[in-house]
This record gives sequence, structure tokens and C-alpha cells, in this order.
Amino acid sequence: MGPRRRRVAWTNEAKRDLDETAGFIAQDSPQAAARIVEHLLASAGSLDELGERGRIVLELGDAHLREVFVLSFRVIYRVSEVQVMVLGVLHQRCHFDDWRRSDLADGSDSPHTNQRVLQRAQEAGASRARREVGMMRHAAGLLKQLRYGV
Repeated sequence: MGPRRRRVAWTNEAKRDLDETAGFIAQDSPQAAARIVEHLLASAGSLDELGERGRIVLELGDAHLREVFVLSFRVIYRVSEVQVMVLGVLHQRCHFDDWRRSDLADGSDSPHTNQRVLQRAQEAGASRARREVGMMRHAAGLLKQLRYGV
């Protein structure tokens, strides 16, 4: 009998990570963004078999929380008996602690809103906050173009 197959699912947070990644990269090259998203989706989809093949996330040390490296990204996921839940996509240069550690620890799927970005950015200054929200809106528009050709 072959390896056990699990269902691969994505949290809303992980989908947002993927969308934000695509939007950011699409600012320079929509074609590169499409290729990177394809690689990320294919790699995550391949976790249906041998989901344990990824390494344990070093920052957390939980055998159920694993990651695979795809290009310059970490695809972080939780393995259970019946499914692999993709929790997030993180660029390797990003500090893990700045990323949504609490979302991983409790498996929640908290919304990532402009309000959260504003709150974080306001600590560094109001102009940076406006820039980040503007970049998110721009990235969302680019992602729509990439997905739907609109």
C-alpha cells in the first residue's frame, strides 16, 4: 500500500499571505508573480502524500508544525491524521517573530486587515502607515489583474 493521502487545505491567513506575496512581486513582474504562485501552490499541493517530509518549524519545536522551502519562501503547515493545513507563506528574509506566531501556535485563522497593518505601522510613523495601506490596495488591484485579466 502507498503512502497515506491527506487533504491539503489553506487557512484564510495563508491565502492572504499568498495574495500579498503575488501582489508585491507583480508590481515588478506579473509573470514572475504567476510563476512563484504556481510553485507555491504545487509544493503545498504535493503535501497530500508524505506531509511529514518538511522540517519541524525550528522556532516552535512542535512535530505537527512543519515547513517546506519553495524558492525563497517558507510554506508553514500543520500535519494531522487526515489533513495538511497550510498556515502561512513567509519570505525567508522575514523574521519569524514579526510574522503571525500566535496564529501558528493556536491554529487560529484571525483576519489580516488594514487596521492591523495601520496599528503596526503607526508605531513607526503615520506616513509609513499610509504607504503600507496604499501598497496593500495596489497589490490587491494587481492581483485581480493577474487572476482575472481585469
